[in-house]
Amino acid sequence: MTLQVHPFTLQASVSYFSFAKPGELSVVKMQQTQRQHASASQPPSGRVSVEKTCIIVNPAAGGGKPERKLSKISRWLERHDLDHEIVIAQAPGDATRIARESAVKGTGTVVAVGGDGTVHEVVNGIAGTDVALGILPLGTENVLAKELGIPFNIRDAVSLIARRPTLQIDLGKVGNRHFALMAGVGFDAQVVSNLHPYMKRQFSRFSFVFAGMTTFSRYSPRSVEIRINGAEIRTCAWQVLVSNSSIFAGGVRVTPTASITDGRFDVCVFADDNRASFFGKVVRTALYRRFPEESIQTFQTTQLCIQSTDPLPVQIDGEAMSLDRLDFSIQPQALKVIVGLRPDDPVLN
Repeated sequence: MTLQVHPFTLQASVSYFSFAKPGELSVVKMQQTQRQHASASQPPSGRVSVEKTCIIVNPAAGGGKPERKLSKISRWLERHDLDHEIVIAQAPGDATRIARESAVKGTGTVVAVGGDGTVHEVVNGIAGTDVALGILPLGTENVLAKELGIPFNIRDAVSLIARRPTLQIDLGKVGNRHFALMAGVGFDAQVVSNLHPYMKRQFSRFSFVFAGMTTFSRYSPRSVEIRINGAEIRTCAWQVLVSNSSIFAGGVRVTPTASITDGRFDVCVFADDNRASFFGKVVRTALYRRFPEESIQTFQTTQLCIQSTDPLPVQIDGEAMSLDRLDFSIQPQALKVIVGLRPDDPVLN
């Protein structure tokens, strides 16, 4: 089958491999077969990568944006002469498995096409390897892309992947899961857990507002025990946030001093037991993009333990789960990422 990619540049041979079983993968491999005269409007390719690039697409992310933009993504990858394959992740866990298999094969770069959930899965497939993570931010939330200065324009993001400027960043780890951004214990995790996939697909970010309002009316603070820096804290908390990065969902900077390269967590404990007061602070945060500092206990550490007599709602980079004990540790420089940041950007300091 032949796909016309651009009238002035090339044709690509496209092979589709589909597996009948649910949860299996659909693979699209594209190889350039013919190049004609390039038009004057063709963007400069920059430094051409000689390593294989695996593009992992979550077709459901961002209300289906990756699937709709797949042909455009393919066109720009071809224009930059990237030796690549495109793999469609069809079920939870697929992206992690594909990324891990790509790392074993010696792939140089694995690109996550989707939101933070897709990125989270890919990170857990390549953490601790020399494979670079690239991001094409097309999800409902794209917090790590913002943190790393990744362009939200597809053409610019692909150009960045072709140039491949990289940085080693820290990862958090809890149990057997790595995370690049943060882990939330309490209210925000319950919001994520209550978020219906259909609402998320149809209403994007507004679905979080609706889930937050319905969760707040029913949620109560949880009794937790936190062991950190040799101390033991017992409190009734609305929220405990273990941050590796400075940006929270929606662009809010709850931990503005956090850095993805400083080798430590920034931990925030929200222990206000007054519902009306907590609600007021949430509203102020939404308006001013920063949580009121006077209402937070803050710590910096490389490891901590959070436990409760009851199962705690937990979200790790936006993925919900429920546990009664959480042991966190920082993994310094555990992930190579493609970045769009300037060397003097404060996130690196």
